[in-house]
Amino acid sequence: MTSRTAWRLLALGLAAVAMLPLRHDFPPILDFPEHAATIATFVDLWRGGPLADWYQTDFLHTQYWLMAVTGALLAPLVGGPAAALKVLLVAASVGLVGALLRLASRLELDERLVVVAVPLLWSRPFTLGFVPFVLATPLVVLALSELSAVAPPSRRGQALVAALALAAFFLNLASVVWLVGAAVLVALAREAGKRGALHVLHGELRAPRQAGVTGGLGAREEERSAEHLKGRVREALRPVLARVGSLTVLVLPLGAWLAFSSVTNVDASRFAVSMKGEWWSPGRLLREAPGWLMDRWSGDLDVVLLAALLFACLALLLPLGEREPSTGRWPAVALFVSTAALTLALPFSRGWLWGLSTRFLPMTLTLAPLALSWRRGLVRHLAVAAFVLVSLANAWDVERHVAAAQAEFAGVRVLEGLPPGSRLLQLSFDEGSGQVNDSIVGHAGAWHRVWNRGPNEPSFVDLPQSVLRYRDGKAPWMRPWPWEFSPNDYDNASEGPHYTFVLTRGQGPSFPPAPGAAGPAWKLLREAAPWRLWERAP
Repeated sequence: MTSRTAWRLLALGLAAVAMLPLRHDFPPILDFPEHAATIATFVDLWRGGPLADWYQTDFLHTQYWLMAVTGALLAPLVGGPAAALKVLLVAASVGLVGALLRLASRLELDERLVVVAVPLLWSRPFTLGFVPFVLATPLVVLALSELSAVAPPSRRGQALVAALALAAFFLNLASVVWLVGAAVLVALAREAGKRGALHVLHGELRAPRQAGVTGGLGAREEERSAEHLKGRVREALRPVLARVGSLTVLVLPLGAWLAFSSVTNVDASRFAVSMKGEWWSPGRLLREAPGWLMDRWSGDLDVVLLAALLFACLALLLPLGEREPSTGRWPAVALFVSTAALTLALPFSRGWLWGLSTRFLPMTLTLAPLALSWRRGLVRHLAVAAFVLVSLANAWDVERHVAAAQAEFAGVRVLEGLPPGSRLLQLSFDEGSGQVNDSIVGHAGAWHRVWNRGPNEPSFVDLPQSVLRYRDGKAPWMRPWPWEFSPNDYDNASEGPHYTFVLTRGQGPSFPPAPGAAGPAWKLLREAAPWRLWERAP
């Protein structure tokens, strides 16, 4: 076994170790239950189960469905919707490291540097449950690795890039923006370095100016010079366009999305909100960056590990060691810059969509070593060693917090065994966690759909981009968005009649309703503090 193969196996092994905490019953990932419920709904619809009475699919108005369909196909093979979602997350995480290894190889850079990605696998996009984005990330990196090789992609490579681009489109649109922007810049950098295109264009642009200074050109000569310049520009850009030509496969689906998507044509009054984007300043982005990278858990160890990771990355800039020539250095810089630019170019939020820019912070740091490490030698060896040690320490830190978080979820088992088809509402008066810096229980009610095949709210079915819709007459009465974050605004008279059970976490003034209040009465059925399950009285 060569040392190169050993390092590849080490990187993949570290990624697999980082995913071991997913073996626990309840991953502390905010949206995990809801994504598992979406998969469960697809499985039940295909089987004609109880959920088929409540939900239907709608592929025309959204592109956001590949995760659900893939998970539903996988679920019967691996033990159910939750297990299928875990398999997808493990495959995406280990696959990301594998895709980065291929990218480094195609760029002819040190593959050991991709180990920096391992401690960033449990970043905030992951723990919040941006699952389609997480699944799309290795596909984008793999497509970019094909486009960034010295030689332009072969026909087979172009077909692979087109397939990966389409898969990313049906997972997450932000990933498509990243893919297209990064592909163009990487192709420009690769062709400029390979053909000297920048020098050619610079010389062509200077020639007319110099001629003008030395006496000027006649009108016909100037016209010929301009035409000649345009021809040289086209000649220089032709190989760039040839590299990224396979991405034109996205034109038709993007056009259809713009014309028919429920995101661009919001048809629900409670989502008719302002779509004006909110951009974060560079200062705020820097202040919030640790929370989107590794500062996810209680205690200070994750912050210390993040500091060590950043210090190791910055050390790669030191002018120590032998300069390492590589034709892939500038494409790596282009990829890093294009990814970092998205954190400022994209808004943080737009309408009900949020985290659009900050989700690219982990990938920005992941790509930094490939762009910054220009010299081989002791500093690089020490940086790689630091990446490995931080990966191991972070895996242990994540495991202990995930194991401890199981106690915070244990009470949700009060939902087990409820009648199929019964409808559940969750009111989260207390979303705090002693282990994670974000809420991890806000969508716990979705386990009802996974375990009991009964509809639940709040759910992603409520979102315009959802591939699931309520059947006519089945949607419950709901307050204007973002109603799920306002449990104290619960209206028993309007909302209560639509539900059979109510799951509460913590206590609030709106539930249970005072005796004699309008709407149904509720009785406490089960309790596992701080969880309570209430049943509507006959």
